[in-house]
Amino acid sequence: MQAGSNTGGFKLKALYRQPTAGVKAVWTKDDQPLPKQLSTIYSYQLPEIASTAVDGKYVLTVNSREDPSDVLRFVYNIKVVEPPVFTSPSCLSGLIYVVEGTDYNSSCPVTFRSAPKPVVGINLYEADSPEKLRELLESNILEDPKLKALQFYLELKKEKQNSGEMAILLYDMKEGQNFQLSSKLESLDGGSSLSSSVRVIPTPKLLKPPSGYSCSEGCDTEPYDVSCMVDPDRIKMWKENFNVTYSTAWIIQNQWSSLRLDPQGIGHFFETTQDGVMLTVWPRGNPAMRQPNSKTSPPAQGDGQVGEHGNESGPDSTISESTTLKQYIVEVMGESRAKDLLLQCWIRLYVHSPEARFDPPPSDRVLRRVSRQHQGVGDSLDNTPRLLYDSRWEPNKILMDQLTITRTFTPDPKPATASLAWIAAVVIGCDHCTSVNRLDCLVAHT
Repeated sequence: MQAGSNTGGFKLKALYRQPTAGVKAVWTKDDQPLPKQLSTIYSYQLPEIASTAVDGKYVLTVNSREDPSDVLRFVYNIKVVEPPVFTSPSCLSGLIYVVEGTDYNSSCPVTFRSAPKPVVGINLYEADSPEKLRELLESNILEDPKLKALQFYLELKKEKQNSGEMAILLYDMKEGQNFQLSSKLESLDGGSSLSSSVRVIPTPKLLKPPSGYSCSEGCDTEPYDVSCMVDPDRIKMWKENFNVTYSTAWIIQNQWSSLRLDPQGIGHFFETTQDGVMLTVWPRGNPAMRQPNSKTSPPAQGDGQVGEHGNESGPDSTISESTTLKQYIVEVMGESRAKDLLLQCWIRLYVHSPEARFDPPPSDRVLRRVSRQHQGVGDSLDNTPRLLYDSRWEPNKILMDQLTITRTFTPDPKPATASLAWIAAVVIGCDHCTSVNRLDCLVAHT
């Protein structure tokens, strides 16, 4: 019988003819007496639910009261089989999202009585080792070439005698590597299985890379616009195929959002579209935005520095409105000098499907708060959007370079230096003066 099953009132029964004087009947299990309330001289009632405790050797010993040497023994061997079990089925949910270019790791805890054989399947192909599964995929001429290039690893790791975990790793996923993933445990006692649909979410595709706005000379004399436009076809694919929306913003000097760096509206940065696609930069300040005695608007939750370690603080509200952008950067960020202005388009993707499981991007306290601020982007859905992708941790260097704008500031003019000839004249003239009239002599020669 199988562990966990209902025995349905199953009894161990013995058929024999009882002598007139009667008999003495004793039930034992593994040489230990069994409770008398569950037994009769002809039967023994098993527990209602089978468990491993039921497993064992049951013996009914019957002795005749007329003749003690007249003995009957009935032996019953009961084996309770317990197939391997995935103790946390959610580890391999019905829908898995993996962002293009990233990995996905799944570790499913399992329990077993006898060591099972792990089997992993991709679509209709199953094998008990990564090597065999790759051979199956590569040998099938009808299979998608993208799946043939799939990089994966599987292993059953035993932690204890009767437990372990099933590890499945997917590496460097490519766009279009969508498939059905199954994980099975097989043994003589039965089996257990889980399955999921793996979908690869493509990374942003830009119509015009912001990096095209980079500049190395004469970059900070006139106002200019920069933009970060995602391909509409990519946006449509995210929404229709994956129920994923996106948002854009701008990061300044790898630290600040444009809205937070310019809290007084002095005109150095101004997002001209609500979705943050277009950013206007005023290197000399925007005269139209300069208002005397302007008050600083309180920052929205999550605004501020988006640094690696979650340090949140706002720029100094006492920064003069007459400063240039270069001076403003120096004063706000405490840098001794600013050589370049760094602008980075910040793209995030949000999942609206509650059943989708995925590894969120690396995040710290501040970034999580900033992400929550932008969760209203896209259509209003009943399900709370979850952050799936953050371009600040994009592993593709080519895409990261495309998202980044570098504009060199005009170097500060060198300070004027005194004429060497003038200094020499002063020194020579003073050499002919007495110590008493040295000051007068110095004045005369100047």
